[in-house]
Amino acid sequence: MPPASSVEGDVTSASDSLLAEFLTVEDAASRERALRVLLEREAAPIIRGVLLRKSSGAQESEDITSAAREQLIRQLDALRTGQRETPIRDFRNYVAGVAYSAWAEHLRNENPERSMLLNRIRYLLENRTARRGFALWEGEHGRKWCGLPQWSKSSTPLPTPRLQWLLNDPVAAARDAFRNRYWERNELHMLVAELFEWLGTPIELRDLVFVVAEILEICGRTDASRADAAEVSDSSTVADQSSAAEQLIWKEYLLWLWQQLAKLPPRQCAAFLLNSSVLRDFELLGIASIRSLAPRFGMPPERLAMMWQRLPLDDRQIASELQCARQQVINLRRVARDSLSRAWRAFSGETKAAGNNRPRFASSSV
Repeated sequence: MPPASSVEGDVTSASDSLLAEFLTVEDAASRERALRVLLEREAAPIIRGVLLRKSSGAQESEDITSAAREQLIRQLDALRTGQRETPIRDFRNYVAGVAYSAWAEHLRNENPERSMLLNRIRYLLENRTARRGFALWEGEHGRKWCGLPQWSKSSTPLPTPRLQWLLNDPVAAARDAFRNRYWERNELHMLVAELFEWLGTPIELRDLVFVVAEILEICGRTDASRADAAEVSDSSTVADQSSAAEQLIWKEYLLWLWQQLAKLPPRQCAAFLLNSSVLRDFELLGIASIRSLAPRFGMPPERLAMMWQRLPLDDRQIASELQCARQQVINLRRVARDSLSRAWRAFSGETKAAGNNRPRFASSSV
């Protein structure tokens, strides 16, 4: 076994060159200065970027940033003193992972019920209960997929219309999948089994957790969607990976949705969309801009632009924007979902009758 000093030297030399000064200087003042540079010049912008993408509030961001900085300082000190046995080969990527972990931990503390649900679903999918017949596996880019055992041998699946509907509006889709059946929380294995049967295709673990949380009303849509990526995906993977085919199918679905939203009253549209991450996809995929979206909500573009970085909003925030009660927002969204569900069933029936599994649309003007 090599001496401790030899191991420490190997770990230091194998770490990112950005850390060299902090790890090698002997003078305490110089080491403190090097640490400050790492935290303020290198780490701080990355942490801010992670939290900005997650639409964290000011106080929430401050708490998460503080937790991430403390973790970085502990790990850097452990690396310098030899207590950490693995090198930090890519410091910037490591910072992003720490930020995601701090954010996920914050959300777990806020939503303990949802964390319990994630654990229950993992336990079920890994066949560690008396209920068998499920599978959990890792696909490309560390993405975790789940479904029936025979699906685990397939390549990365493409999203189907049913999966897109389920992710965009899980409550309405579940109503169709389960024929309006109400599920109890102790029937998780039956819910998941019937959901897989209805889907007929694998689903990402993070998406399954989000959908089941919605169906069982375990937490609000905003909390669930924000927590998914950090809790159930590889924290070192910062950018979501998707194929060109996946992006095309998703864009086609959003084009259909955009056309249908034009038929909804502005307040229903606002209650439905301001609570959804779909809004950003509309802009990113060139389907609609802030200027064309705002009239759908009955608000000026300047107002929508001001709230853009805070999206998606929770029901209380939407109620404030619409100047109504929170329950009214919930009722408006329910009516919108019902209308869209009827439109989707009609459209899916027409598409199936025509023998076309994927809708085609002309480009939308912005």
